[in-house]
Amino acid sequence: MSKQNNNNSDPLEDFFRKKSQDYNIEYREEDWEKLEARLDKADQIHQQRRNRWIAAAVIALLFAVLSYITYDQQVKINKLTNQLNSKEQLSPPGKSPSGEGPNTVKDEKHHNQIVEEHEQPTNPPPTTEKKQLKSQDGLALDDEQKSKKTDQTNKQKLAISAKDFAEKDPQVAKISTGFNDLSLSISTIEPISSNTMTHKRSSNQASSPNLQNSRQSSRFTFGFLAGPDLSTVGSISNFHSPGYKLGASIEYDITQNLAVSVGIQRTTVHYRASGNQYSPPQGYWSYGVVPNETVGTCILLDIPVNVKYNFMFFKNSRLYASAGLSSYIMLDEDYQFNYTNYQPGLKKRWHQRTGTVHWISNATLSVGYELDFTDKLSLRAQPFVKVPLKKVGWANVSLYSLGSMFSINYKIN
Repeated sequence: MSKQNNNNSDPLEDFFRKKSQDYNIEYREEDWEKLEARLDKADQIHQQRRNRWIAAAVIALLFAVLSYITYDQQVKINKLTNQLNSKEQLSPPGKSPSGEGPNTVKDEKHHNQIVEEHEQPTNPPPTTEKKQLKSQDGLALDDEQKSKKTDQTNKQKLAISAKDFAEKDPQVAKISTGFNDLSLSISTIEPISSNTMTHKRSSNQASSPNLQNSRQSSRFTFGFLAGPDLSTVGSISNFHSPGYKLGASIEYDITQNLAVSVGIQRTTVHYRASGNQYSPPQGYWSYGVVPNETVGTCILLDIPVNVKYNFMFFKNSRLYASAGLSSYIMLDEDYQFNYTNYQPGLKKRWHQRTGTVHWISNATLSVGYELDFTDKLSLRAQPFVKVPLKKVGWANVSLYSLGSMFSINYKIN
């Protein structure tokens, strides 16, 4: 039976069986590289979309936090102003907002009039020609002597009345000692004269330059900053993976609202570039074949010079806008090249520590929020956009950057 079944086998099936056994599949590296490039491109598109959503979410969250803090500060300020207005309305009409009575206000007015009379000489009557020759200092001394005599007579009357009450009632004897102590304390008080007032004014005028110098001496602020960085080539899109910034800055306050700063930041950037956006030196490509995509990773020093303006103030915080120019020093450049149709001999990577300097290569625009913890310590959050002014790097690319800086600042005395 077995022989009969073998004789009755299908010749077509035997043909395919024999050919499959004899056929040897040839390995071609190019096909595997094409397949790998297609898979990598699909992963890149997926990662690119994810990075866009992450960047949009971070920026939206940052602006939401800044908006909430601004709104909360404004509400607190409105509450405080309403409380102050209500207290002023509830105060009695005879009292000032500081709680002083009408007598004190009258006494102050009377005192100011007396001081003005001492400071400004009055017109003497025409009959007293000798008094007209007296100086203002002589008038002030006469007034001081008169006031001292009146004070002494008042003290004597007060002491006599206290003794009379003490003789009549022994309980009042204790009070008399208090009057004596009071008379001693009154004797130490000196009357106000024009000389003392002018001396106080001169001392205040002499101390005012010191106050200005103390304010001017605290205009420098040192900051330590860090934050994420998203970079791309050609336009603000097609981001690859986030890098980071880490550095320091020093700031000088020109006025209360205007300041100038300079800093240095170590920055790591990642980006993707198409064939027409990546321009290495002429003749670099093997066989004249340009890669379809270049993936770059660069480490550089960013040296920004910025001008900051505070445009909105709150109780312990403020909003500000900043603009400036940046210069790049390329420390390390690493590029990988991807081809759609790879051929043996094509270049896959270029890596070198170049150290090239690109002065005033990018312009920076940003808006930030600053919160004061103490008089000297503060925290800043500052989203930024960097726009290229000229091409940078070994491959001459127009590098865009988008991110946010967070810094801790200390005011130097």
